Amino acid sequence: MKLFLTISFLCSALIAGASESVSKYAVMEAEKYNYTAYDADDTAWYGGGINFSENRYFPDFTFVDPLTEKEVKSADLFKGDKIVVLEYGNVTCPSFLSKENKMTQLYRKYKKDANFYVLYIRENHPGRNFPEHHSMKTKIEHAKKMIEFDKIEIPIIVDDLKGTAHQALGNYPNSSIVIGKDRIVAYRGKMSVPEQVEDAVKNLLAKNKLGKNVSYVEKANTLKKNERSPELQFWYEVILARTIENKTHKAMSSIPPK
Repeated sequence: MKLFLTISFLCSALIAGASESVSKYAVMEAEKYNYTAYDADDTAWYGGGINFSENRYFPDFTFVDPLTEKEVKSADLFKGDKIVVLEYGNVTCPSFLSKENKMTQLYRKYKKDANFYVLYIRENHPGRNFPEHHSMKTKIEHAKKMIEFDKIEIPIIVDDLKGTAHQALGNYPNSSIVIGKDRIVAYRGKMSVPEQVEDAVKNLLAKNKLGKNVSYVEKANTLKKNERSPELQFWYEVILARTIENKTHKAMSSIPPK
């Protein structure tokens, strides 16, 4: 009996020690990720991590909705069977804030067909008012302040304290990612450029429409331009342009090299 108790005690001690080591490692990782000062020469700040590119499957992550403080899974982002537009942001990122007006316009324009989200990452330029994150409570609070101060309309999801999603997707300061309904990445911009994001959204939606309804252009052709609805005219032009582009690409591909 004494031997059993001794073994049980030693096992408990080993498990507790291992748990403490894991916990300390997680804290160290979070502290390393949430730097105290911006350094443009530090690759951990700009572009480190996995080189996540187009045509890859969007992984499973767990985020937090700052308004409800409930968990949000990757699968939840695709609600309504829509494509997803994800942009990195935080309250101390001038690049994000300077583009948010244009990104909000895109959100309003395409929200019927696309789910837009701001992925709240670490503070790019931590300071006295908004220091680096030491807890999820602080990170969520910063996200709430950004919604309040900057009137952010696009829904926000908060990454975990050690930036699991940010680091896996490529830890640039202000990227944009457009993802298809099948969770395959269609566009990956290291820096967010609203015009490029809109082009990617248009192309992906046109591809979806063309795949579902091959008679879309034929329907438009039966009507005069002034008889078409604005939506029909918009998709007619987008799909027609894409069709011409694909034909040109195939024609060029068939030319034998010199």
